[in-house]
Amino acid sequence: CTNTPPNQPVGGGITNFSGAGGAGGGTQTGAASVALCYNDNVCFDVVFDDPNAANVLTITTDGTTLMPGATFTQTGSNPVTGTFCWTAQPGFTGNVVTFVVQDDACPIVGTNSFSVNFAITPGVTAGPDDFICGSQTAQLSASGGGPYTWSPATGLSCTNCANPVASPATTTTYTVVGSLTGSCPNTDQVTVNVVFPFNLTATA
Repeated sequence: CTNTPPNQPVGGGITNFSGAGGAGGGTQTGAASVALCYNDNVCFDVVFDDPNAANVLTITTDGTTLMPGATFTQTGSNPVTGTFCWTAQPGFTGNVVTFVVQDDACPIVGTNSFSVNFAITPGVTAGPDDFICGSQTAQLSASGGGPYTWSPATGLSCTNCANPVASPATTTTYTVVGSLTGSCPNTDQVTVNVVFPFNLTATA
């Protein structure tokens, strides 16, 4: 005997997408992809149906294992709707979550699967603060969404670059602005602390 497996998601991808959170909320970037900043939240549905209306469908996912704190609920039977929600956690850079649907046909069970890519970014960062003394310089380093613009220009080897060398005469806080759009933080600051030379005198 034969069995026709469940179809790919109704509509060709995730549906009923919503995003919220401290950074403004995640965004859907494709039929099977979402983008988030840390602390953003997303929820979406994955809907499967089966050519055999009598079949009962069940969805399982590895997302609740791969994504800390993720939730998944299922409603209906054919079509069946799986609702996945997650808040992006600091230190987590992304993953691919797979949803597997199975019917209850006997003796040949039909299955299908659909994957969603999660891309997580912390936003633009300027790196850690630094200390310099005398003629020393500090290597600055921006990441997270170039091209970049640094200000003020005082003491910088370049302002429209990712990695300028800083040699300010006095302690200076530099601001870098990236080119991210959407909810992700697009600016950060780093302070170069200038410590003036001093002499130590040892006495017996």
